[in-house]
Amino acid sequence: MKKTQVMVNGLPGKMATMVVKALAHDKDQRYEIIPLSFTGPEIIESYTVLLLNNKGVQFDFIKPSDRLERRHEISHKWPGVIMVDFTLPDATNENCDFYCQNGWPFVMGTTGGNRDLLTETIIESAISAVISPNMSIPIVTMMSMIEYAATTFPDALKGFRLCIDESHQAGKKDKSGTAHKIGENLKLLGVDYQGIDSINDIRDTVRQILMGVPKADLGGHAYHNYRLLSPDDTVQLGFLHNVNGRDTYVDGTLKAIDFLAKQVSEDIRGKCFSMIDVLKG
Repeated sequence: MKKTQVMVNGLPGKMATMVVKALAHDKDQRYEIIPLSFTGPEIIESYTVLLLNNKGVQFDFIKPSDRLERRHEISHKWPGVIMVDFTLPDATNENCDFYCQNGWPFVMGTTGGNRDLLTETIIESAISAVISPNMSIPIVTMMSMIEYAATTFPDALKGFRLCIDESHQAGKKDKSGTAHKIGENLKLLGVDYQGIDSINDIRDTVRQILMGVPKADLGGHAYHNYRLLSPDDTVQLGFLHNVNGRDTYVDGTLKAIDFLAKQVSEDIRGKCFSMIDVLKG
């Protein structure tokens, strides 16, 4: 069986590390993991060593200043590579450009950046990609339900006000892309959503504990609380989705890699897929 070549960018970050370990521990050994990782200029180390299947494996870091020099090596040694991006929000569009220029299909779980421009860049390129603000299949399922309601019952909640509280680990630099996507869909239902700046992002541990986050998961969680109130204050709607840890995002990322590998095998180009596409596939 031909293995899927995967290069995970964003090491030594936690999500990137967990994805590498999940790829290595796949029971069917379907993946060839490239021992390299694109990182940001803020990373001091030049490599990291991960324990994979009881063996230490060194992953060399490639800084932005060295990417052009190393790209031909990557394409030559691993011509079928799929990139997986868990870097930083302010690098999303630059990384997308670089992947497209080099003909590397990619899965992007990184949030932030100009999402419309990401889609445009991929459509105009010779590769396809999976991009999603949330890689968790259960959360994506719920998001697709809200999207269905938004497109099926436009303006059904016209005039309702929306409040969003979202809590993530302190290291998350941007506001929740998932919350923003749901807010945009609720807006199609007529809800008064004022955009990503209106989202209340909670990053201090005191308020997170009051929100219900277990102390053990303060370093890795995603709690979202949505409240909708009718114009006359007589009707209130609400829902939430809470995640402790990161395992669900890792599982979804592997499904996205498999989905994209199938698109590549069928020579599908210039397509920007979402996790809803992965779910349907």
